[in-house]
Amino acid sequence: MKYIQTVTSFILITFLFSTPSKQDFSDAFIKVADKGNPAVVSIVSEKTRENNFHYFFEPFDGRSPHDERKGYSLGSGVIIDANEGYIITNYHVIEDAEEIKAILFDGREMKAEIIASDPASDIAVIKVNPDGLTTVDLGNSEELQVGEWVVAIGSPFGLHLNHTVTAGIVSAVGRNNVISQNNFEDFIQHDAAINPGNSGGALFNLDGKLVGINTAIATDGFSRANAGVGFAIPINMVKRIMGDLISDGKVTRGWLGVHIQDLNSNMIKTLGLSNRNGALISQVMKDSPAEDAGVQNKDVVIGVNGEKVDNSSQLKNIISSGRPNDKTKLTLIRDGKEKKMTV
Repeated sequence: MKYIQTVTSFILITFLFSTPSKQDFSDAFIKVADKGNPAVVSIVSEKTRENNFHYFFEPFDGRSPHDERKGYSLGSGVIIDANEGYIITNYHVIEDAEEIKAILFDGREMKAEIIASDPASDIAVIKVNPDGLTTVDLGNSEELQVGEWVVAIGSPFGLHLNHTVTAGIVSAVGRNNVISQNNFEDFIQHDAAINPGNSGGALFNLDGKLVGINTAIATDGFSRANAGVGFAIPINMVKRIMGDLISDGKVTRGWLGVHIQDLNSNMIKTLGLSNRNGALISQVMKDSPAEDAGVQNKDVVIGVNGEKVDNSSQLKNIISSGRPNDKTKLTLIRDGKEKKMTV
């Protein structure tokens, strides 16, 4: 009996000393902010915009009023290479910009130039003078779990709120068709507060590693403010794209040569499938890698290189992440039977 009490006491003491305290929990976020803030910048883009103001009367000198004006948009960015001065941000932050300025955590302002951008993924790389910059450690977004804590840093609503730090959890991963079916989307959904101006900013895990680039928010349609549904581009996708942009000035993607679509109830019934997981091949293009490999119309792709395919957007992302001349193993269903082939 005494032995049992001793063991119980030991377990209780161990539990009390091993459970993180309130201060330990706070310190985790403080460390992420201290580490991440110096690597996050505010981005001011100067653009020429049309002036929609119209005069009812002809000017006395007969000239039309000036119909253009300078405008500014605000976003955020993350220094991903301090030695070269490379900063990652969203394409829509610097789109059509005539002049770009990066404002650092220490208040310094630097003129930035666009290296390259990829509208299809909404990623852009800009460059500043690599003088006294701080960079971040890149994480692995494949390891993110739903429910995991994340920290966002950016400049919502204006420069007076630059380097705002917020926290939340990962609400979902692999979100697509959020902005456009034509884009390459594989978003991390989270509920850390982000707002206009956070675009291009950082999403960190509690180890202080960059796991995403904040890009968009979902609202109720009446407000532009945060409603608890934010989206970030996973850093693994960013790594792949920014590497191409820096080295080649463009993104080279894998191409299968098919038209694809999601499955619906009628298709499932017609094709004799058990569920709607997978992507339906609706057309195989002539002289394409898919045709050469023997892929046919009405095939349903359910896996690529051993990775499960849930829908057409996921298939598009997986294939596009490959390189020309890669050999890719497809798992598909044809006439109710599973079939494997190499493309």
